[in-house]
Amino acid sequence: MSSKMRLIKTSLIALILTANINAQSPNIASYTWEVFAPGVSPVTGSPISVTNFQALNASCNQAPPTIPANVVNPVAIIFDDAANFGRVCIINIPSNTLVALPNQPGYLSTLSQTDTIGQLSARSAASNPFARQSVPLTITNVKVK
Repeated sequence: MSSKMRLIKTSLIALILTANINAQSPNIASYTWEVFAPGVSPVTGSPISVTNFQALNASCNQAPPTIPANVVNPVAIIFDDAANFGRVCIINIPSNTLVALPNQPGYLSTLSQTDTIGQLSARSAASNPFARQSVPLTITNVKVK
């Protein structure tokens, strides 16, 4: 195979892979993830945490993962891939994102998207509830007798 043919083949593969990863909507620029305190309605309430993600952070055309019954310290935002029926997009949540939240169950979140000309969608329906639980504090002043 000639080097020119190899280059064309490699370029086509890269184009197909990029299309699959970002197929959800080519005009989406970013996502806004809002977290609501336990007992606060995402419909009428204000979020206690807001995190923005560039659209490139969404890995789309993924098989839907199994969601555990009880989510503690979530690691990913998962939503339907509009371009691929039965598939999802996944955005990994950076480990420091939820550190400021108090330890408790019952948080809800929503996701909205902004297109390339700045139009913001409405909030999504609320996510499944999740809990925040930090690592226990280090025990101090230990003695034995």
